[in-house]
Amino acid sequence: MVAVQYLRYIVVSSLRSSTQFAWLCVTLQAMFIRVKRKKTTYFLHCEPSDTTLEIKSKLQVLTDQDVDAQRLILVSNQLVLEDARTLAEQRVDNDAVVALTFKKDSGEWEDIDIEKPDDRTGAADLEGS
Repeated sequence: MVAVQYLRYIVVSSLRSSTQFAWLCVTLQAMFIRVKRKKTTYFLHCEPSDTTLEIKSKLQVLTDQDVDAQRLILVSNQLVLEDARTLAEQRVDNDAVVALTFKKDSGEWEDIDIEKPDDRTGAADLEGS
């Protein structure tokens, strides 16, 4: 945290206009979200100004599922995220957990299915014995 504050001091002290300062503030707002489905977690780097549709486009590359076949749900309050709205507008915060569900062949959506890590992996397994 000290390094970030120091970096801000150096950059801000060298800026020449308020426009440059505003640009700097926007670039420092980067965040990430955790998108979960079954046993998989995707860590996505994003901006508060990104729309849900932009997030789905990133996921399309990772999942091979078309954006229209994806639904994102903010786990903390079960809010289905709207494609045209930004993460900030929908109060998706840094390190938020978002559930990913796919559209079934029937046209209905899958239920949220997030599996917890398997507790059977003990220290002995990690040590290679």
